[in-house]
Amino acid sequence: MITDQEVLYNAYRDSGLYKNEDLQNLLGWDNDKVRQMKSRLKRKGFIDTDYDGRIVFLKKMRENIDPREDFKGDIYREMLEVYMEDFRTQSTFKDRLQVGQEIRMILKSV
Repeated sequence: MITDQEVLYNAYRDSGLYKNEDLQNLLGWDNDKVRQMKSRLKRKGFIDTDYDGRIVFLKKMRENIDPREDFKGDIYREMLEVYMEDFRTQSTFKDRLQVGQEIRMILKSV
């Protein structure tokens, strides 16, 4: 799933636009959202602005997500949902502890 930060990063990269108003029109976002996503990209070190306010790319953001990575993540999420339901229905502490250990192992993998 692509994040709003990735959408903005890609819009900067692909369109050459850099003014908030232009990005608002392009993406259909309000000014606050553009400013917030731009600020997050700056804080995370993906972009900066030069003296004219133009965007300077500092590091690449993921461009093509490996579908196998998404598939694997989807499987882990589904497993986690099933285990969480099992966790809620356990009647003894020992059973809940065992299911909880499985949940922790899945969370380490996600």
